[in-house]
Amino acid sequence: MTYPATNFTSNPPRLRVLIVGAGLSGLCIANSLLRDPAQRFDVSVFERDTVAFDSERGGYQIRLGQDGITGLKTCLSPETYLELSQAWGQELSRAPAIFQPTDGTILAKLAELKLYPQSRAVPRTALKEYLVRLPMERGALHFGRRVDSLVYQDNGDVSEVVLKFEDGSKIVIAADGSRSKASSLNRLAGLNNVKLLAGTAVCQGRGKIDASTRAKLPKILLDNGSLLYLSGETTGFCAVYELKDARGNPTEDSFLFWGHNGPEKIADLFAGTDDDDDTKAGRMAEHMVRDLGFDPQILPEVVRIGNRNLKAGQLSSSTTPHDWREGVAQRGRLIFIGDSIHAMTPSRGQGANQAMRDAAELSNLLLGNSIDAESPRTRLTDKDALALAKKFDEEMYPRAFGWVKASETAGNVDTTTWSGYLKMSLFLNAVRLGGLAVTLRDSLGLGTSKTLTF
Repeated sequence: MTYPATNFTSNPPRLRVLIVGAGLSGLCIANSLLRDPAQRFDVSVFERDTVAFDSERGGYQIRLGQDGITGLKTCLSPETYLELSQAWGQELSRAPAIFQPTDGTILAKLAELKLYPQSRAVPRTALKEYLVRLPMERGALHFGRRVDSLVYQDNGDVSEVVLKFEDGSKIVIAADGSRSKASSLNRLAGLNNVKLLAGTAVCQGRGKIDASTRAKLPKILLDNGSLLYLSGETTGFCAVYELKDARGNPTEDSFLFWGHNGPEKIADLFAGTDDDDDTKAGRMAEHMVRDLGFDPQILPEVVRIGNRNLKAGQLSSSTTPHDWREGVAQRGRLIFIGDSIHAMTPSRGQGANQAMRDAAELSNLLLGNSIDAESPRTRLTDKDALALAKKFDEEMYPRAFGWVKASETAGNVDTTTWSGYLKMSLFLNAVRLGGLAVTLRDSLGLGTSKTLTF
C-alpha cells in the first residue's frame, strides 16, 4: 500500500487509538498502526486476560485462508511476514472428510473437491508469537484490563470515547471477541447484535498427545487428519495434527482437538467441579453411544483420549446491525471488528480469517486517511471519523455476515436422515460433474477454484 506523504516533527502529537482485545485481529491492527511512517497513532492494546497465551484459548490450529493471509500480509512488517511465511507457508491444511458418525462411512473428502478453498495450517500460538512482538517492544500491550463503562465526551466537533479504565481516546477499536463478560463493548455501545444461541451448547477438548497416544486414535481419523459430521441437532469436528514449534520445526508430539455441538443439556455432562476430566469425558462418550448411536470405536474413543482442557459453553452468532450509529455522531469513533460484531459458529473455521481481514481493511482506511501528521488529535472531526467508520462497515458487513450465514447453514445439513443424505449425495455428484447446487455450495464454503498465496 502507498501511504500519504506527510511532514512530522520528532515528537509529533498523535491520535490516540485504544484497541480492546489482544486476539489475532486486535494484534494485527496494532502492528499496522504502530508501523505508520508518519507516527500519527498512539496505540494501546488492553487485554482482560493476565497472560498472553494459555493452552485453552490459544493452543489449537487455525486453517488460515486467503482472507487471513491478506490480514497478516497487510499488517505485519515485511520482515516479520517473510519469517512467518517461510516457517509456515508450506503447511497446507488437510480439508476435513465428512463422515457418518454412526458407522464411519465417508460421505465426502473435501480435499478431493477442486472447488474447496485451500488453507494453511498454523497454530494460533505461533501466529500470536509473531503478532505480539512489536506491541510488546513499544510497550503498547497491557494485560489484566477490563472495560467497565463507555461514554462519549463532547468536545465540539472533536469528541473522545472515554472508557472507565482509561483516559479519553479519539478512536476505540473493539476486538474483544464474543465471549467477553458483561463488560463487552458490543453491549455497552448498544449494538447487542451478538447473541448466545438459545438451547445450544458446545463441548470440546484439546491438548498435546505423545506418539504412543496418537497411535491409539481411530484409523479413520489418522487417515484423514480431520473429520466433520453434520447430524442436524448434533454436529462436530475432530482433528489431529503434528505439533510444531513457533518456527515450524517438527516435534515428537501431536495435537488433538474435538468439538461437539448439540442441545443445551449436553453441557451438564461436563458439570461437577469435583469430577476429573476422565469422568467428564467418559460421560460424553457414553452419551454419544447410548443416546446418539455413534460407533463406539470412533468419536467416543476420540473423546476418551482427548480428555484434557475440557470446556463447555453456548454457541454464539450474530445478526447484521443496522444504523446503530445514526443520531450519535461520536459513534464513528467506535469501530467493531472480528467476533466483537460478527461472531459465527465454528462449522466453517472462518471466524479468525474474517477477523484478520477486518484488521487489514480498517488499517488501510486509517493509514490512507489524510489525518494531519502535525496535529492529528484536533484534525479528525466527528464527521470524518463517522465517514471512515461507515466506509469500513460497507465493506465488512456483506463479507463477514455472509460467512455468519454460511456457518449456520452448514450446521443445518443432517446426513443421518434420508433427505439430508440424498441432498448431500446430489450436491456432491453435481460438483463432480461440473454443476453447482448453489445453496449447499455456499454452506460448505465452496466457490471458484483459487490458488492460495501466502
